[in-house]
Amino acid sequence: MNNNKFELNDNKNTSNDLNDNKVVVFLGRTGSGKTSLFNLLSNSNQLLGNSVSSKTKKFFYKTFHNITYIDTIGFRDTEDENEHKLKVVLFLKEIRNGFDIIFYCIRMDVFTSDEANLFSEVYETVLTKKAYNNSCLLITFYTRPDIY
Repeated sequence: MNNNKFELNDNKNTSNDLNDNKVVVFLGRTGSGKTSLFNLLSNSNQLLGNSVSSKTKKFFYKTFHNITYIDTIGFRDTEDENEHKLKVVLFLKEIRNGFDIIFYCIRMDVFTSDEANLFSEVYETVLTKKAYNNSCLLITFYTRPDIY
């Protein structure tokens, strides 16, 4: 890997937004709904991906109602997995005051032992116990047609 710097697009915010507000981070596999949630909660309109290869190649953040939302690159993309993990670690360390919560997004329709292993692997190899304690597992793409 030649460059371990992360790219950040700030959607016209100031860099202080990452340090002066509550910070919410979205993590998960490519296609898990991170960008959809980011758009919904931050009143944004980032490009959505609908293929195996992630559309989110940079970290995006936007502050909305004194909360800074951060959309991250996806894990298990078709590109270098280790590079993605390193970018996430470097990015989270750049936030001076840390983050307040991580939403780890998992698609219900592909929730397998591989997905559970990825979740564990991310926290064991990339993040800390404190990050784990400040995380919420968010199930996306959940449908139960039999309840209606």
